[in-house]
Amino acid sequence: MELQQIIEALSIDGEKVKFPREAILAAQKKQDEVTKYLLQYFNQIIHPEIEASIAKDDSLKIFGLYLLAQFQEKKAFPLLIEYCKRSDLDYEIGDVITEALDKILYSTYDGNDFLIKSLIECEEADTFARIAALKVYATVKIVNKEGREELIKYVSDVMDEEQKKMEQDEDYDIDFSTFILSIIQDVKLREVLPKAEAFYEMDMVDISVYGYYDEFVNFFYTQGTKMVENVKTVAEEISNWAWFEQEKPEKRYSEKELQRMLSKEMEPEKQKKIGRNDSCPCGSGKKYKHCCLVTEGENKNNPMYADREKWLKDYPRKPKTGEPEAEGRIYLEDFYDEEYIEIDKLVYLALTHRATPMWEQRETEEQMIHRKLYYLKQAYELFQKKVEKEQIADFKTYDTYGKIHYGCKNWMDVYLAIMEKKHIPFKEEKVFYEKLN
Repeated sequence: MELQQIIEALSIDGEKVKFPREAILAAQKKQDEVTKYLLQYFNQIIHPEIEASIAKDDSLKIFGLYLLAQFQEKKAFPLLIEYCKRSDLDYEIGDVITEALDKILYSTYDGNDFLIKSLIECEEADTFARIAALKVYATVKIVNKEGREELIKYVSDVMDEEQKKMEQDEDYDIDFSTFILSIIQDVKLREVLPKAEAFYEMDMVDISVYGYYDEFVNFFYTQGTKMVENVKTVAEEISNWAWFEQEKPEKRYSEKELQRMLSKEMEPEKQKKIGRNDSCPCGSGKKYKHCCLVTEGENKNNPMYADREKWLKDYPRKPKTGEPEAEGRIYLEDFYDEEYIEIDKLVYLALTHRATPMWEQRETEEQMIHRKLYYLKQAYELFQKKVEKEQIADFKTYDTYGKIHYGCKNWMDVYLAIMEKKHIPFKEEKVFYEKLN
């Protein structure tokens, strides 16, 4: 195919068309010619004086982005950065912004940090284009191991700037501040978690995305790292889109087959019995009889044992023996000792938001207060011992070393308020509180 034929084949109108595989293969064979054409094409798009001649719904934009990314064409990067600053980018390339723009920019990245930052900081640009650029910048700096400190400082500065905007603008759009958290999670920027918590305190996070702050912390410590990758080939990336007719029709199952598959999925998983002399599944390295078997035997008579087991399922923990481990994941145990973790678990059991399905009985207000008091009392007793053992002078110092989900002053405020409401004497606790305050 000649260049003009390739361009025409990639300029598709309508839906449910055949994927232009032949034209894509021909474009790969004529990489130099196609690249030169596409560079001129995007150069025309970003200049308003000649933009009118370019159709906004031209599919060549999408194919062009993927081809330049597959070719890893660095000369395209400045053009694509300017193109991505357009406020109507979503109208032009649709789901490409959220699904692949980060990979496209990463594949063409030419090492110019100033350019990538110019898109991150462009308030007129689509929010998700800015987030894609920040993901690229984060990946580049993490891959370059010496760039981590630079990344931490930049993300911190961006978050500080967003807080200022929030304070000055009552119509502040929280989409950008919400999805900054995805970068913190993806590359494990533990150092900026306090700023993430500040975002929550200022209502700068859409809780439908990550939940409340304690839920975000769970996500942070249970998921692996996620770096931006290069675009592979255009065919691999987009040939299965709903836009195209699929070469292999989707298999249709009969009603009986669907019922059989559903029944199989609903079968309870058979639990392998753990022998007394087997290694404990908690991963401690001890024999089962010397580890969790003892505590299970002691606790099963306690009505709160089942509650603890149920609501700690999402709490971050190291994988048990035989469980898969997410790549790049970090663990609480890497940063906190067992005493700090146990105190945090108890506070978590008291304060975490408990989403209860409609078909399950919800706890009453009185039951909730009883549950909070039960766990916070235990947390307080361990907290007091830890403070005295480590000779900790104040709340701030404790949080520097032991804060995971909640600040100690915050949960102590809740604990004392409940005791006051229930008319429980708390003179000793109050004195201890004032000493640390």
